[in-house]
Amino acid sequence: MLSSCAGEEPRYDETYPCNFTFRADYHPTAWLSRVLLNPTMYVLVEVQLRNGVHHLICTPNDGSPVEDIALVTELENKRLPYHHVGTAGALIIGCNAFGEYRAYDAQCGVCIREVTAIKVPLRWGDQHGTVVCDRCDRFFHLDHGASPQGGRLIEYRIMFDGAILRVY
Repeated sequence: MLSSCAGEEPRYDETYPCNFTFRADYHPTAWLSRVLLNPTMYVLVEVQLRNGVHHLICTPNDGSPVEDIALVTELENKRLPYHHVGTAGALIIGCNAFGEYRAYDAQCGVCIREVTAIKVPLRWGDQHGTVVCDRCDRFFHLDHGASPQGGRLIEYRIMFDGAILRVY
């Protein structure tokens, strides 16, 4: 028998398209390659296109320097799509304290659902493993994507086989 609480939001949101693939085997020392092997580590990944080359700007949650990963191979830059990466071209990817992979949109899920035409980026919170929305003042725990003030982050499915990371 299956049951759920009334009004409970689904874990995965299919309202906003996401199709992100990263070849960790091409970039073994990158934060994005290592973050899933380290519980409570997360990285904010922003996709940028500069001079015809896709770049992944990775900001770890532990205060380490920002990393710019240029995707210069034919497979990465020409064949893998990066035009549907959440609501605004940025994700938060990591491994929670329980060893589960997590991938969230880097925009506030509550504000995006209320006012869809604006960007509402999240920032790292003062507490390790949290993000904060400056518009609604909610903070979200990255272990489960929920806020004690109510609401959830937009969460996507994630797969990682040690070589290829896929968020969809």
